[in-house]
Formats: sequence, C-alpha cells, structure tokens
Amino acid sequence: MLWRSVLLSPVVTIDVMPADAPAEYAPAMVAACSQALPAGSCALAKATPESETPEAVALVLWQGTQFLQVSVRVARHGGQWTTRNLTFTIRDRPLDRWTTVGLTVATLVGEGQAVAPDPVSPPPSDPAQPIALPQPDQSPPQPPQRPARAAPKTGSTRPAAGSESALRVEISLGGLLGSAWQEGGLARGLWAGGLLGFAGNPFIAEGFASYALSDGPRFEQLGELHSKWSSVALGGGLTSTLAPVDLRVACLLEAMFRHVDAELAGAHASDNELPIRLRALAAWPSRSRVAALVGGALRLPFAGSRSSDGPALRQASLTTELQAGLELRW
Repeated sequence: MLWRSVLLSPVVTIDVMPADAPAEYAPAMVAACSQALPAGSCALAKATPESETPEAVALVLWQGTQFLQVSVRVARHGGQWTTRNLTFTIRDRPLDRWTTVGLTVATLVGEGQAVAPDPVSPPPSDPAQPIALPQPDQSPPQPPQRPARAAPKTGSTRPAAGSESALRVEISLGGLLGSAWQEGGLARGLWAGGLLGFAGNPFIAEGFASYALSDGPRFEQLGELHSKWSSVALGGGLTSTLAPVDLRVACLLEAMFRHVDAELAGAHASDNELPIRLRALAAWPSRSRVAALVGGALRLPFAGSRSSDGPALRQASLTTELQAGLELRW
C-alpha cells in the first residue's frame, strides 16, 4: 500500500532542448501531459523549485530547423530511460506537435510504472528499447574527441621516407659545346655529373667529368690543330625550386682539373690547368624521377695562354660551355 500511495501524486518535470525551440507551445505540451496522467501533474523543469524532487523527468529533444523530428526520453526514480522518437510533417500544426509530445511523455511515464527500474543493468542493444542516458541536470554529453596522434619514436636515427632529412642523389648525363682555342672550332663532347643533397636543404655538393674534341686553328704549312680536352671537377652550391613553373635551378662553384692534348703535323703536346668555374643548371620538371637538364659554365679567370713546341696557342678570352642532357633522381 505504501508503493501505491507514492504513485498517487507523481510530478513530472519536462526539460526542452534546444533553447531556441518555440516556447510559446510549451504550455500546451504540459497541459496534455497532465491531463493524460492518471494522477499528479506535469511541469517545465525551469519552473519547478530545486527543492522539489520529481517522480519522473522527461527530456524533449527537438531536431532540425523546422522542428519536425523529436526524441522524447523519460526516466523514473533515476532509473533507465525510455525513449520514443516522433516524426511530423510540415502540414502538422506546431500546436498539435507539442500536444502530441505531451501525451507521449505521459505514456512513457505509465510504461515506467510497469517496469521496475534497474539502474545497474547494461542498456539493451536495440535502439527501440529503453536505453540508459545521463540525468537532465547533468552536463550534456560531449562529442567524442579525435584520438591524439601518437608522437614519433625518438629512439631511431634513421629518417622516415619523405622526411626533410632524406638523402637526395642525382646523376646527370649529356652533351656539351664549349670554347676552345682562339680562331679554332668549338669543343664538343660528353659530360657526366653527380649531385648529393638533403630534401628541404638548399645546399648541395657535386662532381663533374667531361671529355671533348676540338679542331683548329689552322697554320700555314703545318695544317690544322686537333685537341682533346679532359676535365674533372668538384664543387658545391645552392639549389631552389620555382614552383609556378615546376623548375629547379642550381648555382655551383667548381674547382676543376683540366688536361689538354694537342696534335699538329704529327707532333704532340699536352698541358694541365686548374681553373675555377661557375656553373648554372636548370631541370624540368622538378619532382619526377627523370628530368630534362640544361646549363652553362663560365671559366674563371677569363683568359689564359698555352704554348707548345711549335706555335703559341691562346684560349678564348671568354671561355664558356653549354650543357644539355637528362637528370636521373633517387
């Protein structure tokens, strides 16, 4: 009899969310809920004194900008929540929607009387059945946070693929045309180069080798001079990428060893020199494994002379070289 006497005057508090729901229809919801209850009354949670302990609490969760969907949740004595989802159409008047919600709250309160609450039992997996939810006076559930990205391990010194410290290796092959002796023909030949650097670092080191032939000048009674030019060089410099045109450029300063063999009328002579050379290169595209390469070189100092057992020879006052080829990257 004590259990029956408690149920004679239940009080149901209703909390409506979100805050921008049309509050002018809330009295119709409360009135419909109170009329449908066999005993007691319903009231809005914000109008209920904090000292009063309700028999049941209800959450009314409107969804969408037109308030056509609503989730009604009721819990008794802090037990499990009973949920009912309602969907309306645009033809349903707002007053009728809120009245239906009030009747649904009263129906769920009655269902809660028939089922003894079991606050420690796990919620069923079926979404149509009662589910356990937080009490309305608690803070709303927070959205799940994205798991923090794991920090990279610091024990390994080997750089990851594609990292800024990845070693870059490039091999270049091509042909050349360059200055030779004054009043003689151009030197033509082949060249090869290698480059080392690190991704994201503009500083590079490189090596270079070439072999070329030249004819001329021609001397009376002696004939034409034929020369062979062999070069090796080591150097370094800076590189950068011009993103709008996908072009990579490099500027290099090289210390060169150059050996020349000359033949005139069956006589041979050779000489060595150690010039400094400034070289510029451009490769396109900048990110592929294979790229077209073009460049130029300028010998420093500008002029130099060489002599043989016969006529005196002088190199061109401005010794330049044009290079073109392919670049292979790893």
